[in-house]
Amino acid sequence: MAYWVISVSGIAILSVLCDVILPEGEMRKYIKTVFGIVVTLVIIQPIVMFVSRGASAPQAGGGTDIEIQQQYLQSSDKRKETYEISNLAQIMQANGIDVTDISADKSSGTLFVTVHENYNLVHDKLIRQIASKILPDYNINIVWK
Repeated sequence: MAYWVISVSGIAILSVLCDVILPEGEMRKYIKTVFGIVVTLVIIQPIVMFVSRGASAPQAGGGTDIEIQQQYLQSSDKRKETYEISNLAQIMQANGIDVTDISADKSSGTLFVTVHENYNLVHDKLIRQIASKILPDYNINIVWK
């Protein structure tokens, strides 16, 4: 919508400037006609997009903006998840737990932690406690090697 307003404003200002600069005569009449057609086309552009896309009114002018925002949000979520997993690994290393791999499956809501040591009840509880604080919505699956 903002793009459309800027376009209409820009064309109208350009039209007024040309009207002021051009000398009187036949050429002025033709140029004013051309600018009139351009302004009309810019004004009806959202209607043409609406009809050609068959979109609902809110999406008529900004469908691509919504798609870009969704891509940004997905990218942001992925960066946050990567940061949280990295943070989780650092905390576990600081607590003496030898973690070899941590991965998260968002679709199943499972956090996979691979630990390079034999089963240790104290470490098991500590891993679950740390992971549940950082990633509370995930089920924790620990593999001991």
